[in-house]
This record gives sequence, structure tokens and C-alpha cells, in this order.
Amino acid sequence: METKKLLTILLCGALLSGLNAQEKQIDKTFSGVKRIRISTSSGDVYVKKGSGSDVRVQLDYDEEDMEPEIEQNGETLRLSEERDRGWGGRWNNRRNSRTKWTLTVPENLRYDFNTASGNFEIINVKAEEIEGNTASGDLLIENTGKAEIDVNTASGDLTISNNEGNISANTASGDVKITDANGEIKLNTASGDVRVRKVTGRFDINTASGNATVESAKITGRSKFNTASGDVSVSLSGDLTADLEISTASGDGTLDLNGSKLDAYVEMVARANRNRIRAPFDFDDEKTFRKWGNEYERKTKKLGSAKNQVIIETASGRISINK
Repeated sequence: METKKLLTILLCGALLSGLNAQEKQIDKTFSGVKRIRISTSSGDVYVKKGSGSDVRVQLDYDEEDMEPEIEQNGETLRLSEERDRGWGGRWNNRRNSRTKWTLTVPENLRYDFNTASGNFEIINVKAEEIEGNTASGDLLIENTGKAEIDVNTASGDLTISNNEGNISANTASGDVKITDANGEIKLNTASGDVRVRKVTGRFDINTASGNATVESAKITGRSKFNTASGDVSVSLSGDLTADLEISTASGDGTLDLNGSKLDAYVEMVARANRNRIRAPFDFDDEKTFRKWGNEYERKTKKLGSAKNQVIIETASGRISINK
């Protein structure tokens, strides 16, 4: 009987807590803003293009214990959400309620955001700079002009498309997808996969156990693609005009020329006697050597004037060049 009474009291408290929670809204407009700094816990942030020069901030939230902070200091607008750590706050966190920030902005602003589980989305808005960090939140950045992008996630996924600025991104278990971009691409992941398509520029891509797939790439500067246990696949959309390195430990490495001209000195290295090296041409030189207690073979070829260098290496995987 006492147990039933206790359960009844707890359920009533939970119901009252839910009834007390009211949906709230904030709608403010700011002028003269050049940079927006955003700090959220579970709130999602949506950035969209406005017709004027002011910044409009719309906030929807349903937790009475959440205290939003919105203030402008000079050209910087700061947005943040603080949650009460009392009993009500803990209960509301368990309800996994979310906050929604909608920012209507002019073009060419700078963004600096930090979120825990919240998502960040900016679409069809030209920006000068986008920097940020998330734990489990996802990032969607699309059609932002020549924005310089520097972002980090733990388990969140990152999607970037139609960008003409440099991109730097780091993830732990999150996946990275980049399409239709032009600039320098620097990506690092632990267990996340990387997929890049229709990108022109210089690449520096590194993964631990994740795979790296690069399709329709026009490489304009010295580029490196490295994985530990993941596979690397690079497909070209035009003649190679820069040095290229593909390296993997236990994964496979593939370079697809797609009919492009390869004017380079080619060096391919893999474990010996296992038919691990394949190419659409005969090699000029083949040698074996010992490394870390294992026998390796190195095959080289000079194509054309060999003005560029292509190196493809693996420890226990297979490597190939395809026409």
C-alpha cells in the first residue's frame, strides 16, 4: 500500500511538472551585427537569409527552467541557453525537450557556435566564416558562398555542399559528406566515414577505421589520403596536375583515372608475393625490401615527363590504378 502511495505521488508530480511547462517565444531584431556567437545545450539552430540588413532572432522553447541569454555587444550578437539544475530541470532533461532558434540574417556574417546535442543548419546564406563544435549534434551547411569553414563533431554527422571556401573538419564517430565544393579540404575522422564528390582543390584527408571515398575530384594542389584500417578510393575528373599520395595500413587503396592523363612518376608499395599491386601499365622497375619483419615490393613507372609524383602504399591491403 505504501509503495502504491509513493508511485501515485511521483506520477502526480510528473503530471504537474508537465502542466507547469509552458511554451514560450522570443522575437527580437538587432542591427549592426557582423558576428553571431551561439552556445546551446539541446537547442537546434536554423539560419536563413533575410531581405534586409538586420538580424532577427526567434526562439521557441517549452521549459520554464531554461533561461535564454540574448545580448549584443558592439558588432557581436551572443545567444545562449542555460538550464536550471534543480529537480525540475533534471526531469525536463529526461523528457528530452528541445529548443528551436531561428535566425534570419543578412549575408556575409561570421558564425561561431557550440552545441551539445543540438543541430546547426545554415542553407542558402553567404557567410564569411563558420566555426563550431558539437557533441552529438549534426551539422548541415549548404550554399554558403566563399565561407571559410572550420568545424568539429564527436558523434554528429557533417554535411557540406555548394561551398567555395576552404573546409577543415574533425569528427570522432561522425560521418562527413562534402559535395560540389571548391577549395582546400582538410578532414580527420576516427571511426567515421568520409565521402567527397565533385570537389576541386587540394586535399588532406585522414581516417582511422573509417573509409574515404572521393569521387569526381579535380586535384589542383599536393594532396594526401590516409587511412589505418579503412579503404581509400580516389576518382579523378580531370588530368592530375599535382602530387598525390594514397596510404593505408590494412585497407585497400584505389586510384581511378576515368580516362584522365597521368603525367607522373608512379611508385606503388605493398606486401610482396601476394599480387597486391595492379596498374594498367608495365612497370619500369620492381624491387623488394624488408620492413617491420615483412617483405615488401616497390614498383615504379615514369609516365610522360613525370612532372608530378604519385605514391600509393599499403601494408596488408591491396592497391590499384584503374584507367
